[in-house]
This record gives sequence, C-alpha cells and structure tokens, in this order.
Amino acid sequence: MKIAIIGTENPMQRQLKIYVEDIIHELGLECKLDIIHNINEILAIEEKQIVLTPALIVDDKILCQGHIWSKDEIKHFMQQFCSKSKADNAKLPDKFATWKGIPREEIDWAPTIDPELCTGCGMCVTSCGRNVFDYDWDHKKAVVARPLQCMVGCTSCKVWCVYDAIRFPDSDRIRTLIKKRGVLKVAKKGLDQRKRQQQQ
Repeated sequence: MKIAIIGTENPMQRQLKIYVEDIIHELGLECKLDIIHNINEILAIEEKQIVLTPALIVDDKILCQGHIWSKDEIKHFMQQFCSKSKADNAKLPDKFATWKGIPREEIDWAPTIDPELCTGCGMCVTSCGRNVFDYDWDHKKAVVARPLQCMVGCTSCKVWCVYDAIRFPDSDRIRTLIKKRGVLKVAKKGLDQRKRQQQQ
C-alpha cells in the first residue's frame, strides 16, 4: 500500500499527517508515508487528476482533498483499502477473473465510498449483483470488500445512491483500455459466435 500526503507545509497538512501516522500505527500497516511538498511533484500529480491540497492519496486513489476528514473517517476509509488489497491478492472466482480476455486485476475499475456522505442505508450492499460490498456494522457504513468483482464500466450502485456517496474512476479510462487492448475485436468475435448459435 502506497500512502502519500501532498500539499505545502501548513497546519491542515500537519494535522492530516498526524492522523495518518496514528492510523498506520493502529492498523499495523507496513507501508511508508510519503510527504510531497515539492511544487513540481504536486503539479505532476495534478496533471493526472484534479487535486485540492492538502490531499491524502492511497494507491493512486484520492481519499480526501482540500479539507480534513475526522480521524475516524480516514481510518474507516483506509480500512476499506486494506480490504481491497487483501481482495486483490485473493484468487478471484473464474467468472470474475477476466473481462474481454483481460485479467481483471489489470483494470482500474471499482467503486469507492465517501464515509462523510454514506448514511449506511444498505442500498448498494443489498442491490449489487456481484457482491462487491460488505457492511461495517460497527460504523454503520457500506464497505467495498471485493472490488475486482465489480463489472467493468458498471455504475449502477452510484446511480442508486441517493446520497452521492459512491464514486468511480473516470470512464474515459475504460474507453482508452478498449481501444488499446483490442476489446472491440473480442466483442465482434463474441457477436459472430452468438449469431452462429442462433442460426443452429
């Protein structure tokens, strides 16, 4: 797990650093916390994604930016990423292992939940047909437990969430993947196969 705080030295950034260091210790995480102050490094990150500082980034995903969550909220979200890492390392069921011939772990597509906005209504947990979510009964929040089981490109849970607590990566990533990895050819082949089956 890679954890980084970006932003210039100021009281907000220092407080975020204290929270994250405490949480790393409390969760027993074996990882290094990077503090990025250099303006050129910050700008390089901002070229890839919009970032308000200070920002907390875990495994290239922004957890919070421009403000500081409470320590409990940050801890809850980092626990989700711990679960994600464990899930990524576990063997996926065969039906989820690939998408259009591409190993699922090579595709960056999964929901994240903003604990500030999640009310624990359970809509995503009980509606997802791929069992992506679990429920944290202690915090009364939904948790992304099996991210790689998420259907690539699906945003149904985001649509269902009336509190706008669920986010996904930019869908342009999937369009780029489709072009680069020849997914349209795979789809055409599958379509031809379906046509032959219907004609039999």
